[in-house]
Amino acid sequence: MKVYDKIDLNKYCSDDKLCSQTESGGPHIICQYLDIEPKACMNFRAYDLTKKHVTNILNRFNVLRAKAANGEALGKDGVFLPKAYGLMRVFWDSELAGIAKLITSTCIKAHQYDCVATSKFFFVSIMLMLSLRPK
Repeated sequence: MKVYDKIDLNKYCSDDKLCSQTESGGPHIICQYLDIEPKACMNFRAYDLTKKHVTNILNRFNVLRAKAANGEALGKDGVFLPKAYGLMRVFWDSELAGIAKLITSTCIKAHQYDCVATSKFFFVSIMLMLSLRPK
């Protein structure tokens, strides 16, 4: 299973400017992991997200961010975190979602990738979550 069968590799692998602003300068994650099969994955299944899923994810995430921005979020020590000014709402980007799907399909537990930039977003942060469900 390849996540990016129909991708324009030149967009990511031939554009020196795309990853030039990252700490390492590249290469782009798509150029590194495009052909990797999910062999490291046990019982790996890829799911396509519907618009309803995306809306639900964004709503939940933005509610948590709003609580933090309003000073209503508790920290680890049980004390309310300070208000966060200028904390903008999160929105969905289909190109980043595709890159995220590629990252998860590799089952590589790396915390830092060289370059995940797109033409819209040069500095991309990755939040990884592992979900284990008992059988």
